[in-house]
Amino acid sequence: MAFLGCSSENENHIAKSNNIELIDSSLIGQTINEAIKILRIDSSEFHIVHEPPMIIRGLSIEESDTCEIRLYVARIMDTARGCDFGGWKMKGFHQIENAKVIGVGWSKPKSGKKNHVGEVIAYYEY
Repeated sequence: MAFLGCSSENENHIAKSNNIELIDSSLIGQTINEAIKILRIDSSEFHIVHEPPMIIRGLSIEESDTCEIRLYVARIMDTARGCDFGGWKMKGFHQIENAKVIGVGWSKPKSGKKNHVGEVIAYYEY
């Protein structure tokens, strides 16, 4: 899996999900795989976002109670039946792993900070 980040030129500035507020806009245009690598996200921490049902819109990442991140892609019909229960978190991932990120939303519940950039689903971001 890949993670998102803001700089590959300087190892000291490699991004992690905990500093998403510094890199959110730099994730636009990256592929989902590239974004996951930059953010250093464990695949057990995310699930596919369907909105409406059977239309994949991206990934939702929840790191315990510290950070929630949503990476959005253009609408993709879910041919893997990702809404079926039993392994639903990852079904359909192969359909979006090379899709470009068109929007990023994030929130940090403990601090109350949140932001979104690009094209996002308003229901989740406001």
